[in-house]
Amino acid sequence: MRTPSSLGDLWTALPRSVTDTMLSTGRSRASEIFAGVAGALPGPWAPVRPLLLRRHAVEELAQALRRIAWLALDACRRRAATAGELLEVLGHSRSEYLFFDPAEPVGTSWLASSRIDVVLAGGTFRVIGLNIDSALAGALQTDQLTGRFFHRYGEAGLQRALGLRPGGSALTARAESIRRALGGAAGVAFPFFTGDDLPAHKQPDAFRAFLERFAAGAREVGLDARTCALDELREGSDGRLRMPDGWVADGVFRLFAAEEVRHHRSADDLARAAAAGKTHVYTGEAARMLRDPRVLGWLCSDVGLLSDRDASLIRRHVADPAGSGGGAPELVPMEFVHTVSGARVAADVSVVVGAFLFDLGGLDLTGSDSHTSDLRSDAVRPPAVMVRHGGPDGESVLNCALLCDPRNEPSDQQRAE
Repeated sequence: MRTPSSLGDLWTALPRSVTDTMLSTGRSRASEIFAGVAGALPGPWAPVRPLLLRRHAVEELAQALRRIAWLALDACRRRAATAGELLEVLGHSRSEYLFFDPAEPVGTSWLASSRIDVVLAGGTFRVIGLNIDSALAGALQTDQLTGRFFHRYGEAGLQRALGLRPGGSALTARAESIRRALGGAAGVAFPFFTGDDLPAHKQPDAFRAFLERFAAGAREVGLDARTCALDELREGSDGRLRMPDGWVADGVFRLFAAEEVRHHRSADDLARAAAAGKTHVYTGEAARMLRDPRVLGWLCSDVGLLSDRDASLIRRHVADPAGSGGGAPELVPMEFVHTVSGARVAADVSVVVGAFLFDLGGLDLTGSDSHTSDLRSDAVRPPAVMVRHGGPDGESVLNCALLCDPRNEPSDQQRAE
């Protein structure tokens, strides 16, 4: 398995004529591009461009991250055979979980949904977070921003000039993962709920509209998807979850943690239906334990137990939480525009890149051809890439990345133009 040797922002390698066009497009369109993208901008400053990455480097990054996820799971299995044993090893409280079977094996099904965060450094990357869960932030926002930047650059004639293309859709990839988990066409509920922890939870209509984008993506891949209030899902006499009109939820998309929904009357119904196998929760909560920073520490401490290739992968690309983190992240030049006044400011920012990866447990990374053809296509499809970086006011900004085809990369003469 190759590891990325050229993973970095291409901005400074582009011809001046191209970057001037990108800046002009972003300055005039930033307010429009970021409009309605929930949580992307904490203040009035918007970045005028996305990160620009080589397509082949992102594909290689995805392959490396898939292997690292498997190795993280193996590190857990060296310490625990079941979810209950891993809970004890990590010292987590059982009360943190609602859909939790202590006897569930620590297995590859836990790798159904992930966003693995890395920092860029010296043309390569260091893993800083294993966000393995269905409740992943940023999927919809990444799709929105990627599509909008790509469209505007197309209008400016830049797509062909740079071989620009978006990565995969995070919403579509996740919907396909849900379909595979349920074995094909099925009824899937996308429940919204109320609470005091997040502003969206206090606005059920807005929360439902947000989830409707997820449900629409699920319908596009053949699922019978509905948004609904969590309390509309009740356990029937046959143990299955139903809506008041009789519609059956074969699956429930979990965009919540136990503490967010315990006060809802349907939470126990959902837990019982999941425990009895009447409803599939995508995903179960046991996988959330892989997010514990100590798992990255286990990866680093276990290198002596790994093959030479895997040990090299971990030493080079995993930041030990107990160590220095592997050096300083590289800084990326970014310009921001004030969405109210139009003022502009430039800053060098460090970036965190998050690759959305799904169904890693269904991918054979050892070279066997036993996995299915649709999973093979996912293995080579570049993932959706979420980007976070600082802004002029010190707050974190959500951004995205576009991919450049290396065949269209500018020559040294073009860069000087």
